[in-house]
Amino acid sequence: MTRTTLHLAAVMGIGLCAAIAAAQSPAAPAVDSDQAMQQGPKGMLAIRAIQGTKGGPAVGGEEVEVIVFHREMPVKQIKGNLDDHGVLLVGDLPVGIGIRPLVRIKHAGVLYQDAAALMDAEKPGANLDITVYEVTETMPAWKVVMRHLVAEKAEGGMAVSETLVVENTSDQTWLGAPPDAANRRATVTLDLPAGATDIQLVQGFHGWCCSAYAGTKLSIQMPFMPGKMTYKFAYFVPARDGVIDLRVAAPAPVGHAAFFVPDSGLKAEPTLVKEGGSEQMGAERVTMFQSDGIAAGESVGVVLTSLASVPVQAAAGGGMSPIIWIGAGLLGVGVVAGLAMRIGKRKGAA
Repeated sequence: MTRTTLHLAAVMGIGLCAAIAAAQSPAAPAVDSDQAMQQGPKGMLAIRAIQGTKGGPAVGGEEVEVIVFHREMPVKQIKGNLDDHGVLLVGDLPVGIGIRPLVRIKHAGVLYQDAAALMDAEKPGANLDITVYEVTETMPAWKVVMRHLVAEKAEGGMAVSETLVVENTSDQTWLGAPPDAANRRATVTLDLPAGATDIQLVQGFHGWCCSAYAGTKLSIQMPFMPGKMTYKFAYFVPARDGVIDLRVAAPAPVGHAAFFVPDSGLKAEPTLVKEGGSEQMGAERVTMFQSDGIAAGESVGVVLTSLASVPVQAAAGGGMSPIIWIGAGLLGVGVVAGLAMRIGKRKGAA
């Protein structure tokens, strides 16, 4: 796992310990952590904040918090401030037990986080640069780099998982739209198929404390920082009179959209997407519909008909099918992209 991936996970506050654990080298033999922290070798971390907004003021004086993790557990907390050059040196770190520091810098009211490299007795020193940005009240230019939707038959409808990659192409952090009644400000707002229920936030969110769903809109209510961010979520779309509508409106320009739907006897009516072939996935075949260069506001997707005449397998215990968690969790960007490539190659060879 790269430091960029850790940065994205840490900034959004999702799966932080898991992200750090995944990036660590294999677990070391058991040690007396207390003794190692007090008497073992010590290391030093050099933290530097970099101004990422062109023409922005020099960084210096910001509050810094360092949380030291050992085997996924926080073992030490250190607070300090950047100097006039935007630097903070943190010493006396217990590298004898093998640690990974998480660093938080608060700049212009927004928290920026990243994880340093693994530190131990053989690597007692580390450097960490964190880019911070100025804030803006004006919505920046942003886009959806890709949107992949995977649908799987479930009792009474479709269990759906989605993966989106969005990008703030500016060099400022957008604070969001005007506050709502709860004083929360929406930034990225995604359109879901009409009637979608049982929304599950999987990755990239900070829970429902910073998200909302109303009508067909799923809103992320957190500052939108420059760069790319990945969101994964899942939901259920019920069939209505044998029809299930998997079309969504593009919240911003979309670079690439792909819809993976079961092709076992269902009639698919695409909107702004073209069939790209099919591939066996698990127990059934899946057809891909895709398109590039979708304008903001356009409706894109697939409408499935004759669903009521096709037998479906009920999810254990009712509700969403277990495969939705494969789509939302394991079937991530890389796996879906690989499926798309295989489908494309087969179609090209036909």
